Amino acid sequence: PRPRLIDRLPLPNGLTLEVVDESRVAAGDRWFVRVRFRAEIPVTPEIFERAAVPGVTYADYTAHRGGAVVYEALKERTFLDAGEKDAAVAEIVARFKAHSLAYVAHPDFPVGVVRNDIRDFEERRRWGRS
Repeated sequence: PRPRLIDRLPLPNGLTLEVVDESRVAAGDRWFVRVRFRAEIPVTPEIFERAAVPGVTYADYTAHRGGAVVYEALKERTFLDAGEKDAAVAEIVARFKAHSLAYVAHPDFPVGVVRNDIRDFEERRRWGRS
């Protein structure tokens, strides 16, 4: 089966979280269940300024990294019976919403993700791997 968009959740911090079922048959009637939670964070000048890391300019960063950073979280379960697959997907989504959605929806979340990516960019640049 191909990845299937389960939900698209608009968040109060302006992001949209996509929930994608990437489950597939592992063997016979056994399934590998994977759900991807994904949000694209545009790197606007305002977000960059709030996330700024000394020595990195907006122009240099966006020239090498582009205008967006992607947050992704994968949740998986393995070797499930075909009859358990849909319930497992629903449980993974419910747990993420209960335990992680508030974190991803927090107003400072985009800035934190961008800051981490800027730091990664700066470290790679220092080592000649940008």
